[in-house]
Amino acid sequence: MPNMVTRSIEVTLAVLFAFYVLTLPAAAAAGIGAGPSTLEITDALRGGEYERLIMVFNLGDDEAAFAFGTMGEAAGWISFFERDSPDIPIDRVRVPGHGEASVLVRVNVPKDAANGRYEAVVVVSTASDGQVEGSIQTVTLSAQVAVSITVTGTQILEGIVTSIRTRDVEEGYPLKIEAYFQNTGNVDATPQFDVEVARDGATVATFAVAEARVRPEESEMLRVECDTTDQMCGEYLCNVVVSLNSRVIAGEELDFAILPRGTLTRSGVCSEITLEGTPQLGIVSKICATFLNDGQIDTKAKLAGEVYHNGALIDVISGDEILIPVGYSAELVAYLRLETPGKYTLKAHVLYEGKITDVQDLSFEVMSEAAPSSATEVGGGLAWQWVLFGTLVALMLAGLVSTYWQRRQKAESVHVKD
Repeated sequence: MPNMVTRSIEVTLAVLFAFYVLTLPAAAAAGIGAGPSTLEITDALRGGEYERLIMVFNLGDDEAAFAFGTMGEAAGWISFFERDSPDIPIDRVRVPGHGEASVLVRVNVPKDAANGRYEAVVVVSTASDGQVEGSIQTVTLSAQVAVSITVTGTQILEGIVTSIRTRDVEEGYPLKIEAYFQNTGNVDATPQFDVEVARDGATVATFAVAEARVRPEESEMLRVECDTTDQMCGEYLCNVVVSLNSRVIAGEELDFAILPRGTLTRSGVCSEITLEGTPQLGIVSKICATFLNDGQIDTKAKLAGEVYHNGALIDVISGDEILIPVGYSAELVAYLRLETPGKYTLKAHVLYEGKITDVQDLSFEVMSEAAPSSATEVGGGLAWQWVLFGTLVALMLAGLVSTYWQRRQKAESVHVKD
């Protein structure tokens, strides 16, 4: 008889465990990944600053926050920043479900660091934005990225130029020269551009420019602007020499022409206009547009638009004008402050060189009160599950105890009769 009771208890516990697992929220099914698995910095200089990117992967279904930490002897050398805003330090990042985010890892080698190899570990772990009463404390998941830093103490100033190019300009516009430079050393590098402009075999202008600073192991497209606004229309030859610390590392002869005004085509495409975040009353909202200059000349552009509230025009927006080089995209920004609840429509476009892109509509609604947070909803949603869970446990245990005593009394009664 005791074996039957034991078996019943085991079955009951199995059923309760299954119920517990099935009633856990979907957010409990989470996962995290980080890459690459190793960050390596070689030939690091004492007092030098080095940057790397890591990717954080959210393998779960819901948006989640992930926090950063460090371990090891070089842990204090490491800090984290936003990739697109490298001056803004961060200690966590939010990633949408099945999404990813890139994070800038900055390593500052102390000025008194001895030569040698130093190790550290970047730890990326799930983070809570705050516990809500009645909610479940989830298990913390983590992923690690190993960091290896070799300090040599030897200054290496090296670089590679893989391309030098220019293009025709219009009369009154400066000549633009582009060079793709890769810093292969371990210290900041400032390449110098020496430019000679000639026409019909005679030198008409010379320039020397050394402005852009490139960090170790980084690559950048460097742009040099040379004043040719007082030159006449015609064909020219441009001789470009790039050097580091008076040592020539690249050179190129380029043909270009100065053309009459209006010859080159101005053209651009606005691919997307978005509203950043959730609009709220009394809070400034950021509106962003991505603009591609697909014309033949550098173009100034800005974001503009009209704001409608419940169908009526109430405001206009206009962002700052910026210069966008040929073949490049840029983010244009404008700001909007909303003071009244209701339905809004933003009719936005990009203004560039006297032209406008197609108007894009962006509709949204602003509530008078903030909607409940997802954390509150999760906490409230779990309350009924735990009440039901406790009730079932109490009923099933009461039934088991009752059955056990009934069978025991029956057995004792039979024993007395015998």
